[in-house]
Amino acid sequence: MPVLTFTSESMPKTTEEFKQELRKALEKASPLEDFVHVTKELGRWEMQYKISSDEFYAKFQKGEMGDKMDFMRWAGDYEVYKKKKEKMERVFDLLGTYAFPVPA
Repeated sequence: MPVLTFTSESMPKTTEEFKQELRKALEKASPLEDFVHVTKELGRWEMQYKISSDEFYAKFQKGEMGDKMDFMRWAGDYEVYKKKKEKMERVFDLLGTYAFPVPA
């Protein structure tokens, strides 16, 4: 997951300079690294609250977890995880279908 860090000396002076830096960071982004990062975040939440992300999210959706900021972030991380996992599964399915020879 790309991270932009600026010091007082390297801070972009204009919106256009900031956009340029953001574009550079996004070009270096790796979907696999993003997936690993969000998976680690879910593990951190699970260890902290001693509940699986699946179970947490089901309870959160039912309104049983409250609206604590940690829970809002965890729910957001879980939603990102699910979307990234679905995308990766589609890519692997396509690879399996088209990249490998079919046995006769």
